[in-house]
Amino acid sequence: MSAQRWIDFRDLERRITLGPIQVVINPRLPLEADDGYQILVPLTGRMCGGQVVVHDAVTRGGAAGLLEGAVARVPKALLPLPQEPVERLLGRGLPDTGGVGALLRRFVADLVDEQETLRPADGPRLGMVLLDLLTAFLAVAAEAPDGPDGGTVVPPDPRAELTLRIRAYIKEHLPDPELGPRSVAAAHHISVSYLHRLFQDAGTTVAAWIRGLRLDRARRDLTDPVLLDLPVYAIAGRWGFVNPADFSRAFRARYGLPPKEFRLKAVSPRPVA
Repeated sequence: MSAQRWIDFRDLERRITLGPIQVVINPRLPLEADDGYQILVPLTGRMCGGQVVVHDAVTRGGAAGLLEGAVARVPKALLPLPQEPVERLLGRGLPDTGGVGALLRRFVADLVDEQETLRPADGPRLGMVLLDLLTAFLAVAAEAPDGPDGGTVVPPDPRAELTLRIRAYIKEHLPDPELGPRSVAAAHHISVSYLHRLFQDAGTTVAAWIRGLRLDRARRDLTDPVLLDLPVYAIAGRWGFVNPADFSRAFRARYGLPPKEFRLKAVSPRPVA
């Protein structure tokens, strides 16, 4: 991300809604009070000394002015970590220059860069990705030798672990047209209603998440020059869509164009200016 971008937009506070998570870009502090965590992610070295800082209603008071970066506002109940080790991180600068921290910063930076292209339907799914990264980052910070737990392992949250396993299972079985809430629940020995609750916590549904992943995979294949000879209906079928007409309607609703037209526009050579 260029420095010029921040010069152009530094006076603008913008917000991206990702289901129950909100990302505030260039926030003016203090933000309005809520009962969640506010995780400050630097996008330039001038914010928080280039470190991630976690605040809540108690620790964020006193900060004022404009921050050149982003704040992820996460309900406490949504973060799948024990509250005690997370709260021992409050107000501390947490290095984000490598590992999960670097991934977190890069993801937030990409959100900022691509915010104008995001559709409302993208929000909940991107929120789940951001929540996974934040959870991993805070768990690593708590486990660090110089962290609040002195290197001890943060006990995993069973619901979070189950949700991660379910998401991995869904991604692995996307081509299966029988993949759905019932088959996913049966594979993990849980009820369908409990499965729905796991996804509702992140502001989406099982069916919507599966459909979104399938559409994303199909979109990727439609823009792949190697697959130009593969008909649209075959690409739909390889990602679990049984009815080509249903696929075409869902694709158009998500991307604004029918799949054939989308493919043609994506792979056609652009004129040289």
